[in-house]
Amino acid sequence: MKRARGFHHQRGGPSKWARGRSYGSRPDSRTAQAPVNNGPLEQRLWDLDGQSYGQYKLLLGQHPFPTYDLYIDYVQSDPYAPPSHIRLRVDQAVAKFPSLLFNSPIRHTALCDYVTRRIFQFLSGRGMNVHENSGGGGRDFWAVKGARLTIDPPGQQVLERTSVDITNDYVEARMSVRLPARGRSIVADEAHRVLIKALPTLVADTMLYGAYQPEQVLEFVDCLEDQAALRGMLPRQGLIGFVRNGAILPRKSGISDHPLATEGVVKFQSPSSLEMSFTLLHTGTVTGMGIKKGITLIAGGGFHGKSTLLQALEKGIYNHIPGDGREFVCISTDMVKIKAEDGRPVTQTDITPFINNLPFGKQTTQFSTDDASGSTSMAAGIQEALEMGCTGFLFDEDTCATNFLIRDQRMQTLVPKSKEPITPLIAKVGTLSQKMGVSTILVAGGCGDYLDVADTVICMENYRPHDATAAAIRIAQQYPTGSQKEAAGTYGTIPQRHITVPKWVAAHKPPAAKSLHQITLPLHTNNHTSSEQNPAYDGKGPRQGRGRKAGTRDDDGGTDESSLQLASRDDPLPSISLAHLDQLCETSQTRALAALLVTFTRLGEAPSGAGNGHQLAKLIPSLYQNGHGKAPTMQQWLDLLDRVMDQQGLAAIVSLRDSQWNPAAQKDNDALAAQIPNALSRPRRYEIGAMLNRLRGLAVTI
Repeated sequence: MKRARGFHHQRGGPSKWARGRSYGSRPDSRTAQAPVNNGPLEQRLWDLDGQSYGQYKLLLGQHPFPTYDLYIDYVQSDPYAPPSHIRLRVDQAVAKFPSLLFNSPIRHTALCDYVTRRIFQFLSGRGMNVHENSGGGGRDFWAVKGARLTIDPPGQQVLERTSVDITNDYVEARMSVRLPARGRSIVADEAHRVLIKALPTLVADTMLYGAYQPEQVLEFVDCLEDQAALRGMLPRQGLIGFVRNGAILPRKSGISDHPLATEGVVKFQSPSSLEMSFTLLHTGTVTGMGIKKGITLIAGGGFHGKSTLLQALEKGIYNHIPGDGREFVCISTDMVKIKAEDGRPVTQTDITPFINNLPFGKQTTQFSTDDASGSTSMAAGIQEALEMGCTGFLFDEDTCATNFLIRDQRMQTLVPKSKEPITPLIAKVGTLSQKMGVSTILVAGGCGDYLDVADTVICMENYRPHDATAAAIRIAQQYPTGSQKEAAGTYGTIPQRHITVPKWVAAHKPPAAKSLHQITLPLHTNNHTSSEQNPAYDGKGPRQGRGRKAGTRDDDGGTDESSLQLASRDDPLPSISLAHLDQLCETSQTRALAALLVTFTRLGEAPSGAGNGHQLAKLIPSLYQNGHGKAPTMQQWLDLLDRVMDQQGLAAIVSLRDSQWNPAAQKDNDALAAQIPNALSRPRRYEIGAMLNRLRGLAVTI
């Protein structure tokens, strides 16, 4: 099998990429000539020494250096506030990145990601992204605080980001800096060290193509392009997924996304009956296990790798860095994982395909609840995903409501269908597949009834897959379940809801991504906040939380993603829990979701003329006209956002987040660029929709 150039993995451990080696630096790159003088900014810093911290705002704007420009776009209000935002821009006449490296959307995303990793590595290697002093008072008050420079830290997935942008005209890096202070006074010598001395070296080492090893940059970009190309080939072969032979699926630990790097790690090897090969432009031939459209059951004993395989597949919607172990493990980007989610809200969703005949005659065509059960949450999750355009589902028996998966013969006898509101998933997966083209991948270690409906059965044994389809058919015939069919051959209706995000979501200040899995919403500024003004607030906090775990502050004023913070009943801040969205992978995606909430509130004003200068806002009136005056449907909103992100990039959908935004700013490229958040990455339409569906107080009409 042909391998991409330079991708030689050492036996028993990950490649140089996974071990955190330098991202393409030349051995002598740090000796490159760097610009060292910027008289005007330098003098202004010395003039500000010892003055009140707020005087840093005098530095806002553009500061030219010999080979780059520094833009200070936002200055924090005090040393303890979220950090300041800066941009570094180098003309391509100086940077000299070949257009071959960014001449398509996927190659552009790959190169920007690569440069982001290089900058992050530069800062980490010099300790510049670590607090020198985190003092908040007492004896530490007069110690120097700040002087910390950071860029959005990338994970194992390669995502479209706002941290770096590369065009035919320039290379731009967007970062955060904690401007230094002693007490609440400016410390000019520390600011000089960061802004005058460190930044020129950073530019020379990370933003000039001459500082990179060209073959390594090309290998990275080519590998990412091949992963995306492989995913695009799957439908033509009747597949929804693919796992490359030699892939390393296990992760280092439950809190680490890095590959398991032990001598005994079992590399993936496809059963011969499911093996397929693809020829890619740069990598050559890749061979592995193809997962066919339809219903795939992943079975096997406990601890034999069933969930490990599913977890790799659920992240297969993303491309991975070379050396991660999951390169060329891919599924359709329209596959959604569904879990039981006790306590989540559901707003006017048609769940009749799965739940009917509730006690006291409660209707399920427009079902709402503030406290969904496990089975109800799964029914709602499936219906919401189909509403968004999903073409496949992933389920793990361990995280599903059992009564939603199956009803065996004994339970059907004890509780007849006339007294059971729930139609289990097993009664619908066949119709979903055969009549709607919606595939299912299910991990099951105990629900043997699914052998009756599975098209393909993969049995995991010692982390190795075996094709058990023929054996499953034989067993199903030999040991019939005796269960009665609980559904006709039709699936049922799929909701088409018109949605509006209420203005209170951004009435005071923007929502904040507190962790990977939580967005906190603002309260009103008056003293009479009530559930009438803010339906998500009932004085107790949202119901979905079962506990609160405090975390450390991150660069954006949130908590470190390693501490999952869920609002409790005693927490006065309403929030959106994303704890069950397993296909989210970075906190920067959650920040983008929080910014999108504000965008939704602003775009809702479009028919009355507000925000019509914005390219996205200009498209909104037609959606209202098509809806005969109603708000756009969920699918219309998501289609529009996807189109805008595909054509104009992630930044286009969040430039409305700033309360100071106005249409005139669209004519000023520098003013527009200054509004772009520096630590966002692109979420899928399904995570955007899932966030909206978990917003308590979402306005819905049918």
